[in-house]
Amino acid sequence: MKFITMVHPAQKDSANLRRQAHSHAARVAHARARRRRMVEHTQRREILGVAEGDSEVADSEERMSSNWKNLESFVRDEITLVLPPNISGAFEHEPLASFLGSLTPREHYMFQHYVQVVVPEMLSQCPVLNYMGKHNDHVRNNWVLLSSADTDFLKGFLLAACRHLSTIKSEKEYAEIAIQYKLRYIQDLRRTILSDGPSSRREAVTRALVLAFDDWQEAVKYLA
Repeated sequence: MKFITMVHPAQKDSANLRRQAHSHAARVAHARARRRRMVEHTQRREILGVAEGDSEVADSEERMSSNWKNLESFVRDEITLVLPPNISGAFEHEPLASFLGSLTPREHYMFQHYVQVVVPEMLSQCPVLNYMGKHNDHVRNNWVLLSSADTDFLKGFLLAACRHLSTIKSEKEYAEIAIQYKLRYIQDLRRTILSDGPSSRREAVTRALVLAFDDWQEAVKYLA
């Protein structure tokens, strides 16, 4: 702040003092305008910086989303090759994805045979589902998905596929593999029955069901 002494216009120093006052007012106005421009410039830079940051974050998220979509697409393509077409949804969940990822090429073939051939045939012959009538559509259309909650149950599909392949192709190799699967299930069932672990009861029930399904399928085959 600057104080300028003002005098009467008739005095000789009046013109000089007016010039000083005008000059000071101009400098003050110029300084204010400069400060205002600096503030506006700073604000613009901050806004642009935020926008650029948001853009970088958005680009990063978009790249990450694209990578995940590519991975999901790859996994889905790998898994849905052996799943019934009428089961909708993503199949990247456990334990189905892990189970399919652990299979050998031969086991993949067996699992695909189970899904495409054994399941339709089994569902048409199952007395329980036939008794349910139209109410069995959900179970019929989502049998593999509903059964995928337990890996031991999924492994039972390989046993069923071996039984079916040994019958329709009369290949001794699949009959021998089926016997190996069944002996392994019997051994595992015996072990879980003798175990005191918290999950032993559930595992025992699953393995007993697999063996019961196998016995039922064998009985149907010989009674037909």
